[in-house]
This record gives sequence, structure tokens and C-alpha cells, in this order.
Amino acid sequence: VHGSAPDIAGTGIANPIATILSAALLARFAWHLEDKATMIEHAVNQALLDLTENGTRSLAPGLSTQSILDSILAYL
Repeated sequence: VHGSAPDIAGTGIANPIATILSAALLARFAWHLEDKATMIEHAVNQALLDLTENGTRSLAPGLSTQSILDSILAYL
């Protein structure tokens, strides 16, 4: 998905969305779990709608990696 970014490791500012969407691709193409892939993608899309005014540094300042993850998990 992207590099390891050791300079920000443990700071809670990384954007986890690409990694989570990679899991959807894995579910769809490696495991043939279309329904699970769609659920993951829907959760990310809904969370993004909720988070458009905030986010990690790449989205917008204010939210941590964990808060984005928590928002996505709330929709799963």
C-alpha cells in the first residue's frame, strides 16, 4: 500500500484507509468473498462521509489513525 514511514510510527497520524481497502481486495479476489469486500468498502465510504471535516494529515488535520479506524469499524 505504502512505505513503513518509521518517522511517524506510533504517532497515530497515518491514514489507514488504503490498507483497509486492500483487505477488501484480498477478500474479493483471493478469497472470493464479494459480500465481505462490499461490506468493507461500504464501511470506509460511510466513515469518509462522517470524517470529511476532519481526518488524518492526508485528509485533514484533527483525527488520529485510531479514530478513523473506529469510525470504519462502527459501520462493519
